Parts: sequence; C-alpha cells; structure tokens
Amino acid sequence: MHRKDDVVQSITGKFAYFEEENISPKLTLREVEKLFKNSKIKDIELVILPSNLANKTNEKPVLVYKVMTLEEDVFINANSGIVEFKTSNVFDCHSTHAEVSITNVNKSNGIATANATLHTKNYNQISLPTKQQSNTYLLHNDSKNIKVYDGRQGVNAEENYVDNDNNWTSDEYDNVDKDIYALDAYYAANKTYDFFQTELNRNGINGLDGEIKLFINEDNQANASWTRL
Repeated sequence: MHRKDDVVQSITGKFAYFEEENISPKLTLREVEKLFKNSKIKDIELVILPSNLANKTNEKPVLVYKVMTLEEDVFINANSGIVEFKTSNVFDCHSTHAEVSITNVNKSNGIATANATLHTKNYNQISLPTKQQSNTYLLHNDSKNIKVYDGRQGVNAEENYVDNDNNWTSDEYDNVDKDIYALDAYYAANKTYDFFQTELNRNGINGLDGEIKLFINEDNQANASWTRL
C-alpha cells in the first residue's frame, strides 16, 4: 500500500473476492494459544486464507488464525481448529549464509554485459547476463540492479566473484568454500525481480529499482537474512 498525506494512492498485490455472512471465529484466542503451549508465539492474526492453500480443496477462502512462532507460521482453521497451511521461518542454505541488502540507487546504463552459462547447484545449467569488466565477468545484472559478492571478507569489502570465460562451471565453483551457491543466489535474485515485475508490476522489491546486493558465505552461517540499508 502506498500513501501520500495519509491518503491511499495505490495498492499492489493479488486480490480475491470473499463473501461470507459470518466471519466471527468459533475458536477464541485463548483456545488457539493452548494449541501452541510448547512454542513461543510472536503474534496471532485473524486472516482469510485462499482456498488453494487450504488443507482440503475448498470452493471458498477459509477463515483462519495465523499463528506466528519463531519456527513457522501456522494457519489454524478458526472454526474447526485443524491446520490448514504452514510456512517455515527457518531456511537451510547448505551451510552458506546469504545476506541481502536493498538500497535506493538508480540503475547503471551503458555497462557492458554478456550472457553467461551458470552451472548451479539446484537449478541445473542456466543462462543469465553478467557484467563484463575488462577480460573478466562479474555476477552483476545492471539492468536489474543485482550484485552478488563473496561475503567472507565482510559486507563492506564487496569482494566480487570473478570468472575468466563467463562459463561458471561446477568444477570451478562446487568447492570446499561452496562458492557454487553464489550462482544459485544470483539466479534466485533474478527470478525474484522477474516475479515482482510480471506479477505485481513493481520494478524490484521496493518498486524503485533499488540496488540488491547478495553476500554469500558471510560468517559461514547455515541460514539467510536480509537488510534494508
């Protein structure tokens, strides 16, 4: 939702029509909390779950409690108490740590690019544009403001992954340092940009073509995080 002077200017997202005479839940908050006595609850919201995400095929969306814990978000049917849907808040990145930062920086124009062949860990062989710098290539897509860095030297160093022939093979990058996940992260960032553009009509995550930096293998942590700078 975008506001100006407390007036809604536009709303971006997917919308569904919901018609229900009674949206008052049968279960109380206290009853829902008792179902999670062994979990630390961060928050509980009463929301509408789309029918395609529900536990069983429904013709209509479902009234649910969204229970947010440290480990996962659980969507409990507000009338029956059954679990309709779950999403995990813990992501294993195969012992690599990726930190994503987003800043409002205009895209660069006139930068030399070339199509690369990337032999990723999880997405097989793919082709994506990279940035040509002299006789080497970087995991940068300036048309989308995406840059992938080696985070082992810290986020301030902005150490580039560099390839000599733009053929990023598993023989080179599937190594003890697990550099191959930089290729996966680069692919995923490009696909994420495409999703926001095609599905939500947004230029990048922030809608302003903000620069997206991904730092791989930072602190050698088995998780991922994002930071807005």
